[in-house]
Amino acid sequence: AIVVYVAPQARRPEGVLAYSRMTAVVMPDLLGYLLGGFLLMLPVWMAREDPEHWGLVHPVIWLTGLPAVIALSILIHSANRAAWSLVIERDGLRIATAFGERAIGFSEITRVEPYRRGLPRWLTRLVPLLAALGAYTAAGSVQLARDTTGLRLHLASGSPVIIEKEGFEQPFKHVREALARWGEASGPQGRTP
Repeated sequence: AIVVYVAPQARRPEGVLAYSRMTAVVMPDLLGYLLGGFLLMLPVWMAREDPEHWGLVHPVIWLTGLPAVIALSILIHSANRAAWSLVIERDGLRIATAFGERAIGFSEITRVEPYRRGLPRWLTRLVPLLAALGAYTAAGSVQLARDTTGLRLHLASGSPVIIEKEGFEQPFKHVREALARWGEASGPQGRTP
């Protein structure tokens, strides 16, 4: 996996905006590999201590299995970020993902609004309970979690398109500027927040 990251990458064509490779792809991948790999291998290592009693896998797999799958799902998220790109064209935006490409004309955008998604409110209310139970790391993690922010583009046809800002800060400015120029040209209904 390290060789893949160290090897020279093909340069994206001029004008293609993409997520930061380090913050949106490499770091989440490393987290997923290390955490997922450790949680999957822990029951195997524990079983090796007493193979006659436990066999190949220690029963602790029932505790580490689901967290391992969740950690490995981070790899899917970072793969999506690696494949995601945006091109600002004269008449709209062209967004490519791992599943295909979509052209969105500025004329299709009915409204642009800020986007914010955070942890569920019920989870943040558990912080005092977690701290009282001595789970300080979990309580701190919930307190320090940042909301995902960006823009939501409402379209005349189809579901809204969300452009997340995290790991996309520099290109995000260009997208906002393009949407603002379009908003000024099309009138008040196209204003960008």
